[in-house]
Amino acid sequence: MKLSLERIKEIQKETQKTGKMNLLPEELKEEMKKFPLYSQDGKKEKAKVLVKYFNASGPGTWIALEGSQEGEDITFFGYCSISEWEYGYFSLNELQELQKQGYLIEIDLFTNGETLEDFLKQEGQWEEYKATFLDDEEREEEE
Repeated sequence: MKLSLERIKEIQKETQKTGKMNLLPEELKEEMKKFPLYSQDGKKEKAKVLVKYFNASGPGTWIALEGSQEGEDITFFGYCSISEWEYGYFSLNELQELQKQGYLIEIDLFTNGETLEDFLKQEGQWEEYKATFLDDEEREEEE
């Protein structure tokens, strides 16, 4: 989710005013229409990233690759870490519940990149991902 500097400043002001970040800005709602659940199956590290959430008060990173409205909630599929990195599902309600408990769950407004690979390289997790999820042939292509 790419945002202009002006929009980032608006989100930061709103966050300061309310004490917590809105985890579903309009831009994300629009972006989700392009990447509903199961739309990027098999793309692995080449999947486009919808949004990166993180816990500014401790461990926790959720890189959403797909998302769909399901009733009153939004279900995301992505690559996540609290104690270890893994693919999995998480929901907007779960992240908002963590906010209510006092965790500083926010959207990463400054990470650049489009694909999961881009984000993992910035997180310093690319080598671990390659060793875990890419087969020998795919690893050789990367080198």
